[in-house]
Amino acid sequence: MYIFHLDALAHAHEEMIQRLPRRNGLLLWRALYESSMGRMGVVVTDAVETEKLETWMRLHNIRASVYEVMDPEMGPLDRQIEAMMIHNGMRTGDMYVDVDPLKISQLISRGVPTLLLGDPYVLRKEWSEIEPKDSPGWDELVAEMDRQKIYRTKKEWNEDE
Repeated sequence: MYIFHLDALAHAHEEMIQRLPRRNGLLLWRALYESSMGRMGVVVTDAVETEKLETWMRLHNIRASVYEVMDPEMGPLDRQIEAMMIHNGMRTGDMYVDVDPLKISQLISRGVPTLLLGDPYVLRKEWSEIEPKDSPGWDELVAEMDRQKIYRTKKEWNEDE
């Protein structure tokens, strides 16, 4: 059984029904669905109503044989232990799929086979070792466009600078 965290299937949003599906997560889900004969599970760690979760999964054609909505008040260690218990309880748990590298590394240290889904939709600052560059201001962009316009005009007229 493959167990997916909901964040691997959908981008985060406050409202469950407004979550946008992750393209790569759904592609992976559909590729593994056939090989596992439909034995797929979804773990949710947000405060979400079961009815809304089922509606969202039906809307995006996700048929899970089991899903677990964990208490949002649980700490990260409790969530890992619960995910591990789900994995061990099924005893056919092939892999746990998530987008959180910290959770994945901690589950690996407990012996749970995992897969980290790196979806570059939004790069988190805490994942990057490189400081992000400041975006140029509007004045700088306008000046650069004017400079390129002048250069193109000179090039069209075969003028040298």
